[in-house]
Amino acid sequence: MARARQASAGLWRLLAAFDNSVRKQRLWLWCALLGQLGCVQARADIFEPEVSLIPLSVKPYFIMGSDIPTEERFAFYSKKYAAITSVVASSTAILQNAEAIMNKPTSVCSAYYSSSCYNVSSFYQPRFPQFILSGFYAADTDTILNVAVNSGFKSEKVTVGPSIMLGIAKRFYVGDVSRQNSHVIFEMNAWLAGSVDHQPCYDSFDRAYYCGTLTSWSDFSYTAAPASFNVIAWYETHF
Repeated sequence: MARARQASAGLWRLLAAFDNSVRKQRLWLWCALLGQLGCVQARADIFEPEVSLIPLSVKPYFIMGSDIPTEERFAFYSKKYAAITSVVASSTAILQNAEAIMNKPTSVCSAYYSSSCYNVSSFYQPRFPQFILSGFYAADTDTILNVAVNSGFKSEKVTVGPSIMLGIAKRFYVGDVSRQNSHVIFEMNAWLAGSVDHQPCYDSFDRAYYCGTLTSWSDFSYTAAPASFNVIAWYETHF
């Protein structure tokens, strides 16, 4: 068992470095709202890996069976475990789901009268700290459950509701299954809740403004509850 643990730990380190010494074939397939494979981006306004503050994929945690000595596979396959993958907090940004949607305004000047400047920072001070926590649970070597929580943000002029991301990833070996050197991984993740609500500022004439830029409230628009999910298919083989 000690030997199996050492082998597994070595494999985790190797995988974390993305195993650049092994040639791999990968296929990314982002699914659109209609469920069609082959689209370029996720059907989401704020679910893109390039700007996400947390890992959106658990694919690196699927170890190829061919990387494990045959006599040690039983010990590895019998393991169940959980892990925290990230903890995120920000003192300057407001977070929705897994992304920063805006910086907290401080001193802003009117877009109409540049000489009219005001400190609006007090309107965006949170009533409690905001954070994002993500992790996963490996039910077996072929199934991983992905989860994340955003605590939400609440201030006088903007509120972001708490939200939770739930996901599942499933691995299937293909080709010569006995060799376990080629697999397909399907992942699906979705954020639930987490809607945004902005409130206007008012001047002495009771005219409504967006506090972040001091522009007319009627010119300000935002997406309160963006679609936020993805489906990914991976194909990988070791030669």
